[in-house]
Amino acid sequence: MYNEAQSTISQLQDRKINNLTERLYYNDSTLLDFEAKVMASGQHKDLYYVVLDRTAFYPTSGGQSFDTGTLNGAVICDVIDSDDGDIRHLSKSEIAPVGQSVIGLIDKERRYRNCRNHTGQHIISAAAHRLFDLETMSVHLGDEYAAVEFDTNSLSPDEVQQLETAANDIIADNVEIEIIFAEASKIATLPLRKPPKRNGHLRIIRIGQFDYVACGGTHCTTSGGIGLVKIIGTEKIRGRLLVKYLAGKLAVEDYTQRFNTTDHLARMFTCHHSDLVAKIDKLSIEHRELRQSLIETQKQMLPPLVQSLTNKVIETGAGKIVVEPIDGLELPMVTRLATLTADETGGLVVLVTEGRLLLATASQSGIHAGKLAKNMAERCSLKGGGNEGTAQLGGADMDAVALYRDEIRKLLTNE
Repeated sequence: MYNEAQSTISQLQDRKINNLTERLYYNDSTLLDFEAKVMASGQHKDLYYVVLDRTAFYPTSGGQSFDTGTLNGAVICDVIDSDDGDIRHLSKSEIAPVGQSVIGLIDKERRYRNCRNHTGQHIISAAAHRLFDLETMSVHLGDEYAAVEFDTNSLSPDEVQQLETAANDIIADNVEIEIIFAEASKIATLPLRKPPKRNGHLRIIRIGQFDYVACGGTHCTTSGGIGLVKIIGTEKIRGRLLVKYLAGKLAVEDYTQRFNTTDHLARMFTCHHSDLVAKIDKLSIEHRELRQSLIETQKQMLPPLVQSLTNKVIETGAGKIVVEPIDGLELPMVTRLATLTADETGGLVVLVTEGRLLLATASQSGIHAGKLAKNMAERCSLKGGGNEGTAQLGGADMDAVALYRDEIRKLLTNE
């Protein structure tokens, strides 16, 4: 996350003024190839870098990730905006010596994804401001999803839908997106969504008459270039609301996946996709009722099972133990069976079922189930834990009961 107040206002940096790199993406976000001269080079940790007199590579900034691509064939794996205003292009191999010209190629897929994410963020932020008078506190424009943090702790589902609809209406209108350079003194004449906090030359992104905001990132040339935005969820962060969304191709891919899933389920249940929720709710209720009925039936089976396990007690120097597989019981019943058998034998009971290993100990046994489970986890590559009387470990193998029995015997007798 990046604070938008720190990231959205960028100074126009003219070529060769104060030795700053000319940022070609400031004027044209669609520029994907360029020629430049190497002004400096060096190493950054285990990578090589060059500083160019001009570049179309966007460095990580303002919640937006860096561009990838190549310089003279060398793959660029990171782009850093240095404190002195230069942009460092990092690669695992040396790129070119100082003074040499290089050809830069920007990865189109990543650039356009970033443009859609960033332009979508402006539109969502503007829609939230117009609809609910919300201020954008920070943004995240990632590879898998994008997000906006607003100065509120909640929006209702209906309000979230209003926000998404308003954003997609602007996208459907396909309004022009214009880059405006202006002096801070002239900013008062523009209807900015939030006032600038810097002086000097400012770069303004105008989305039709819907939004004006100072920003240094890359954007689509029209709102229609985004395609669509889809809000995929909300969550609390720092006591405020984070709205997650997908833009453009990411939204289409997500829709395709969800369609395939619902289509498969609809065909499996022989119903229309609009009936799936009701169908699954009904099946879930039936499943819970059947499971509860099964558990009640299995309770009646426990006494003879306890007796059967008691007959398999092994005497050790540390007391009585039972280590056996159990199949066909619901997990709560296996836990109950282990506890009842431990009380009956006065020792330790370990039952293996459905990829789990359950331990129960009688109070008079002197064996701490949780501590024993911890040692078993280390020896047998299992995961879990417990307390003095019961414990549970995941990753158990029904075919490894003999191994578990042997390891437990060794642990109890300090072998």
